[in-house]
Amino acid sequence: MNPFNWNGVDFLQFFVPLQICAGLFLVFMRRRSEDGTAPRFPLEDPYQLAYLRGGHNEALRVATIALLDRQLLREDGELIVATNPTASVRRHIEKALLKHFAHAKNSESIFQDEQLKVIGEKYQQNLEEAGLMPNRDQRSIRTSWKALVLAVVVGSA
Repeated sequence: MNPFNWNGVDFLQFFVPLQICAGLFLVFMRRRSEDGTAPRFPLEDPYQLAYLRGGHNEALRVATIALLDRQLLREDGELIVATNPTASVRRHIEKALLKHFAHAKNSESIFQDEQLKVIGEKYQQNLEEAGLMPNRDQRSIRTSWKALVLAVVVGSA
């Protein structure tokens, strides 16, 4: 009765429930290790919400669109340029974008700007501290559990 000697439908009847159990095990372990009250989300910075939704690039996109909407940036053909690079803005990401676009540049250049990457890292750190994103230890534990489950599932195939 060794399931590894089974063929076809018999093996699938063993293997599919094993995969389902493995997935449920991952969900259970994640909830068990990260249980607690739901963190409060800081609503004063819309770019944190954008970062939470889609990471660094999403926060940059939303901030760029906001500055275009407020006419602090303008499109110049396929390039974007700041209308007033020294304009008074409240958020660090907005200041960095105005500085970045002081001279006309392609919109995709924001994704390679080092100063903007540092600001993105600050957003991630703030969200990790608030408990809204997994920190390094939590990501390491998740990876370990996933590797274990993958080894069991692949080893049984």
